[in-house]
Amino acid sequence: MDTIMKMESVSKEFPGVLALDQVDFDLRKGEIHGLVGHNGAGKSTLMKVLTGTYIPEEGQIHLNGEPIVLQSPRDAIQKGIGIVTQEGSLIPSFTGIQNIFLGQEEHTATYIHEDRLRIKAEKLMRYFGMSVPITKNVEDLNPAQRKLIEILKVLNQNPKVLILDEPTAALSEKERVHLFEVMKRLKDENIGIVFITHYLEEVQEMSDRITVLRNGKNAGVLQAEEATKEKIVQLMINREQKSEYPERSGVIGDCLLETKEISDGEVCNHINMKVHRGEIVGMFGSVGSGRTEFVETIFGARMKTSVKCW
Repeated sequence: MDTIMKMESVSKEFPGVLALDQVDFDLRKGEIHGLVGHNGAGKSTLMKVLTGTYIPEEGQIHLNGEPIVLQSPRDAIQKGIGIVTQEGSLIPSFTGIQNIFLGQEEHTATYIHEDRLRIKAEKLMRYFGMSVPITKNVEDLNPAQRKLIEILKVLNQNPKVLILDEPTAALSEKERVHLFEVMKRLKDENIGIVFITHYLEEVQEMSDRITVLRNGKNAGVLQAEEATKEKIVQLMINREQKSEYPERSGVIGDCLLETKEISDGEVCNHINMKVHRGEIVGMFGSVGSGRTEFVETIFGARMKTSVKCW
């Protein structure tokens, strides 16, 4: 496969911190290239350099074999580099159509041709095999639908390089599978995809190559067929780890927090929980199960209809 984008010896420094140290990274046409590393390893900084948000102290970026200089995110968009961020950039009160074409509306002096935009959005969805209720407000869509709107917004800019930053973080298993199908379709269209995720199983499943960053440096590049979880972790931490979850000793103390019959009148219904000193209490559930709402209710960010908490 042809190399579409190449970053050479990229360095970025902040006061007292060398965030990127002579990092090399490249992407091929029709490739999904996984980018992994611990928090603070330099993944986001590297992508912000690639999207023009940060200007590096050293290094070069080549696109289709030609050196380019990115002074702003607009420069990156114009050159065919798009990103779907983990935080999202959608306006909740706007429809999917309005978000997709934000700043690129077809209009006269006093009128926006929304029917034309809807037809263009539907054509875009058909081409990439997506299905999203684009006439609904974004605030009424589920996390997977919002993520697809984000991707459609970037695809409307005709990118050759697409960066997906933690795209599955808020998705259920079914939604994750759907997103992966979309990624494979984009790959078939010769779009190069940079896939950033903390889930090693996902990066193994989807990536053609995997680059590992550690302490702002390129710790190594693995081909898909050789990228075992053990090798990835070894590159991330610079040593062999015999157990993914090593045993740790600890003493569980007195109860620090107890909730009884917590309800918010919408999602949470009569939830009980105890948290003891020195204890980690895991909270698990699918998207929409009420995990966030429960914590917000305890914290006071949501109104309680019934509560006993001390």
